Amino acid sequence: MNGRLADRTVVVTGAASGIGAAVARRAATEGARVACVDVNVAGAQEVAQALDGAVAVSCDVTSFADVEASLDTVVAQLGAVDVLVTSAGGSRGETVPFVDLDPATWHRMIDRNLTGTFYCALVYARHMAERGRGSVVLVSSQLSQVVRPGLAHYASAKGAINQLVKGMAVDLAGAGVRVNAVAPGPTQTPGNQAWFDRPEVLAEHARIIPLGRVARPDEIAGAVVHLASDDASFTTGATLFVDGGYTIV
Repeated sequence: MNGRLADRTVVVTGAASGIGAAVARRAATEGARVACVDVNVAGAQEVAQALDGAVAVSCDVTSFADVEASLDTVVAQLGAVDVLVTSAGGSRGETVPFVDLDPATWHRMIDRNLTGTFYCALVYARHMAERGRGSVVLVSSQLSQVVRPGLAHYASAKGAINQLVKGMAVDLAGAGVRVNAVAPGPTQTPGNQAWFDRPEVLAEHARIIPLGRVARPDEIAGAVVHLASDDASFTTGATLFVDGGYTIV
């Protein structure tokens, strides 16, 4: 099959819905064998069943043992992994003023967005380094650079991902593994549909985003595929902001 990811195995975490599902679909159209990895295995199966040659893999990315097992499962079913995309995470509406944060909420947000990303990056990067090639794309956020009220814990996690990308890129360059990140701006997904269905919310985002609207998941997926593919063969350690200009004003 022709495409920028032809004959490659691509692992996408958080693939059951939203940006992760969009990345899985785009990777498949680019010729990849796709592993849809998610703690919501039923949702991952639904996405995978619509794609030629895709598989669903159950995994809680906050469990290192689960992540290690997911690699074994993917290799057994699809072969060696060429690309990892870490889309699992998100704020899940846990907006909390900083002075009202508690340790449990802090650790839950950090584990879901940073620790889970680190676990996946470590396990799969080791696998790629042994083979001497690979591409890792971590999903960050525009809130790694700017902040919104009540999201200090989320912004901290995503800001750390941008630095993780740089550290990984330096250490893995000699092993032939590129590491980059995509930082989406506000993106309309099934999980936040009710929020963006509110006219005042859309109007506010149209006001603060230079392109005048929120993103579609497939627009984020396009940037991910670019970084994962040989089109970005000389790009590593970069964070690509796909935010409609949100962070430049």
